[in-house]
Amino acid sequence: MGDYTKIPQSTFQELQVDAGILLSSFNPASPSVSDANIITATTGGITVTCEPTISDWGADVDNVPDRMKEFSHVDGWNCALGFTAINITEDTLKLAIGACAKSSGAIKPDAPGMVDSTRFRDEIWWVGDLSDGGFAAVKVKNALSTGGLSLKTTKNGKGQLSCTLTGHVSISSQTDMPMEFYVIGGDGQATVTQTLTHMYSSFTDTKTKKGAAFMATLTEAVGYSADSVTVTMGGTDITSTAYTSSTGVVSIANVTGNIVITATATAES
Repeated sequence: MGDYTKIPQSTFQELQVDAGILLSSFNPASPSVSDANIITATTGGITVTCEPTISDWGADVDNVPDRMKEFSHVDGWNCALGFTAINITEDTLKLAIGACAKSSGAIKPDAPGMVDSTRFRDEIWWVGDLSDGGFAAVKVKNALSTGGLSLKTTKNGKGQLSCTLTGHVSISSQTDMPMEFYVIGGDGQATVTQTLTHMYSSFTDTKTKKGAAFMATLTEAVGYSADSVTVTMGGTDITSTAYTSSTGVVSIANVTGNIVITATATAES
């Protein structure tokens, strides 16, 4: 192999994997996902575009070569999120149509005119996994469908709803462009947060390996009985499958997200 036939050693820690999800809200500083925030299931992946419109202000100036960098002017940005939804609901239909509202039981496109500001979504997120356990995220601000509704059905198959959401600048924040990007690298580990009241845990670390099993045994302080225990992983309540009250054991076969254990014991009478 030649000196120039190689890839960076960090390549396999920096891959974006799987299609990711669309969310109505997300906080990269404190990442979690609830089922209520997932906008729709998708097919065919997600397409993110962020394209500038650049004018050459030197194009009509004598003796100035084309594309002189000092004369390049950014006029604006075309920032969009394209996807195909397989959930047909009022919300996904309204998202795809964009300038519309529900009236008399029907979703109706707006009459021609200025777009009602309430038709814009303040934020829409795409979030996808990275191979190192971290995530990449894209925020589209003031999102509105500009591609309209396209619903394709098929015999013996699922209907598919194509949608393109475009970000917009707001008059109230004119220098704030309509798309933001985040890359939060991971170390292949999930955090373990335990909030224990009159309880003890056999697990004393604050992290555990993703893709591996996790186990902790909860015990009550002397003179106390366990009152309530809640276990979540990645923001989803998994108490019913992860916690056994008779033994006090929290057991997770495959760690896929951050773990939060909240346990409380009350004094025995």
